[in-house]
Amino acid sequence: MTWIPFSEAARILRVSERHLFRMMKHQKVMSQKNEMGKTEVWIEEQTADPTVSAPLDLPLIPAEKLTDDVMTKVNAMLESIAAEKDILSTEMRVACTYSIPTGTQRRYKAQLRDLYGIPTAQPIHQLAHHPQIKQALAQIVVRKSPSNTGELRSARGLIVVKETGEYLDAEAFLIALYSRPGHNAKSCYLALADACRKQRVLNEATNDVATVDDLPSMSSVIRFLSTKRETNVAIKRSRMSKSERDTDRIYISRPDDEYRPGGVLEGDHTEDVTIVYRRDGKIAPLWSTMLVDRRTGLIKGYVHAYTPSSQTIALCTRNAFLGTQLFAAVGSGPDVKYEPANIVDACDKLYYDRGKDYKSRYTGQVIGKIDFEDDVRNQVQLLCKLEHTQRRHPQSKGTVEGTFAIIQKVLKYLPGFKGSNYSKKPDDLSAQVKAGLILYEDEYRSLFQLAVNMVNNRPRKSLGNVSPLQFYMMNSAGMRYIDERVLNILMMKVEKRIIRRGYVKLLGAEYFSMDLDPYNGEQATLYYDPMNVGRVAVYIGADFITFAVDKKLLGVTERDWMRFVKERERQNRDLADEIRSLREGITSDEARAILFNAEIQNISKVERTMIAAAAPKVLQLTGIEAEARKFHQELAKQMKKEEVEKKKEETIKGNPLNLINVEKLR
Repeated sequence: MTWIPFSEAARILRVSERHLFRMMKHQKVMSQKNEMGKTEVWIEEQTADPTVSAPLDLPLIPAEKLTDDVMTKVNAMLESIAAEKDILSTEMRVACTYSIPTGTQRRYKAQLRDLYGIPTAQPIHQLAHHPQIKQALAQIVVRKSPSNTGELRSARGLIVVKETGEYLDAEAFLIALYSRPGHNAKSCYLALADACRKQRVLNEATNDVATVDDLPSMSSVIRFLSTKRETNVAIKRSRMSKSERDTDRIYISRPDDEYRPGGVLEGDHTEDVTIVYRRDGKIAPLWSTMLVDRRTGLIKGYVHAYTPSSQTIALCTRNAFLGTQLFAAVGSGPDVKYEPANIVDACDKLYYDRGKDYKSRYTGQVIGKIDFEDDVRNQVQLLCKLEHTQRRHPQSKGTVEGTFAIIQKVLKYLPGFKGSNYSKKPDDLSAQVKAGLILYEDEYRSLFQLAVNMVNNRPRKSLGNVSPLQFYMMNSAGMRYIDERVLNILMMKVEKRIIRRGYVKLLGAEYFSMDLDPYNGEQATLYYDPMNVGRVAVYIGADFITFAVDKKLLGVTERDWMRFVKERERQNRDLADEIRSLREGITSDEARAILFNAEIQNISKVERTMIAAAAPKVLQLTGIEAEARKFHQELAKQMKKEEVEKKKEETIKGNPLNLINVEKLR
């Protein structure tokens, strides 16, 4: 062969054009410019290789290294080497059959060429008949990795002379720069190249000034430094910012005394440590989403769910703001009773981690953070600030994490305790499940509420030997009161639909109201509660029109309804009766009951006068209070109307109409 065009030469040599350009740069192939200014590559004539039958001096391979995997690769490479035509398709077939990538096959072939002294462009199918081919392939497959793995081999022998006269080898120079803040791998390579242009990079063996071509490539430097960062703790820490270094600290200092009680809440959710009989027929734990006051450790609100989501976070925030789950202990000993504390207080700041459900749009809209696009809520004011903790740093929300630990210590005395991880799983858990000693979901929820009451009413040394609830009541100089109806509107989801013949379609269902007939063909804005999708509020612009209802969906949550739509053809079995029959005659473990009762009885008494005394309240205006009052007045009318219709239907079912006497009509 003679001079071949660049692209044709790449095809003959079976390399990419980029690889061929590198071969030209390192003078592995000869090239020139033709009369048209295009690059041509010189390729030698392909003749039969006289050294194919010559013996090779190969070291002996230990028998223990010739495993089945090695021999499988050897046989696969024999098939790839023996191909004279359709070499690419053969390599693809070998890759699919033996899981040897085409790049690996070509690397093995290149090493065979070096071993046998065959030029790059010459075919090697004749090697398949060489008597030592299997031994040569096995040697290539099992050969040890180079001892200098992790080193920048292309920078070996290069030294950098500093302005002070001292010198460093190229690797040490790059690492010294990379360990400083503000430098990345690319900037380190540019600094090395700049030193080379200033003739401060020398070849240690010859003392000659190195050129930029003698330096390792930028990709090699980036790969080398990234490997060093992964394996060297000192380099990794030296490149951390202050916030990243804080994530490695075990303890952090926070000015908790500066916060007012209820001012800052920390939220998170975790899987409960006890399995129960759930309403969906499964034996599995529930998930708890909880908000805890950072100043006092008071559990302001919580929600149980099968799967945590942005909706559970929104419900938990609503419970925390309205104080619906705060109960004060009245009395002591066996006569203790819990009465509602009636604390409505919106916090100043919420702390959540960086999970996608905590950063979702729906979570933000509950506190009025999102700019609403609908006409009713677009003027709402921000209720409180929403901030997220540091990455991989549970200490940033240590109060809620510690509260989870306290709750879990109490719940471990209940039947069905599984532990927070596999190592804490009791040996008798499977026996409890078979014997039917597992609690129902409703029973577990009641006991969980008792545990929450215990945490909120137990004296704490850090609070001056008073309970978190007592401290909250005694030190609340002011509370940010918020209207419950405003929260109800903020938690609603919004969709736009066209009214058709008195119906609007949403979530695959049809909602009807006689009041929609005059508005057929107009676009309406639908507001619906994701926890009860049976009723939607219909607005046109900012004007309330009516409520449209689908009776079969009243009381059904959005998540449950969408699951039913997707699995419409599947029938859910009700296992409640079967579970009850399994539990007949089984009593709870007396020791567990004693320990559990001992935990929940460790509480502090709250005087009735303290419950009755209300702290000064500051009304938190949001801008939509008037619309919220109007909305709930219409909601009360609609619910009363539905109740009357329901009673009529029950009356008709209980008193069927008598047959008409046709003879009397005649």
